[in-house]
Amino acid sequence: MKFLTEEWFEEFKPIVLDTFAAGKTPSKISTTLCEMYSDVPFANGEKLWMFFKFDNGVVTECTRGVGLSTVPEAEYTTDATYEVVVKLLKGEMANAKALLKGQVKLKGNVSKALKLISTHDVLDKCKFVNGTTEF
Repeated sequence: MKFLTEEWFEEFKPIVLDTFAAGKTPSKISTTLCEMYSDVPFANGEKLWMFFKFDNGVVTECTRGVGLSTVPEAEYTTDATYEVVVKLLKGEMANAKALLKGQVKLKGNVSKALKLISTHDVLDKCKFVNGTTEF
C-alpha cells in the first residue's frame, strides 16, 4: 500500500490505536499533533495531513485529510515534503539534520515537542504497517 493513501491510512489507524492504547502507550503525554505533508504524489498539489490526539499517552483521535481548509488546530505541528518524510522514515536522513536545515518545520510548544520525540518515533514505526507500506 502506498504511504499516505486512504487505503494505507485504513490499515495504519488500527495499528496506531492499538499501539497507543491504555496500558500499552510508551508515554503519558497529553497533546495534539498534526503532521502536514506537501508535494504528495497523488494529492493533486494539496497538502495532506494526519491529526493525532493523545490523552495521557492514549491516542483518542486519529484522522487524515487533504487541503489546508480542513486542518484541525493542534498544539504541535510538523510540516515537510513527502520526499523528506520518506527519507526520514527509511533512515536516509536524520531528524535533527532535517530540522536544522529547515526541511522539517515545527510549530508549537518546543519543550513539549521535545517530550514527544520518543512518542513520535513509535508513531513512525507504525507507518510501516507491518512491512506493507510502499514509498
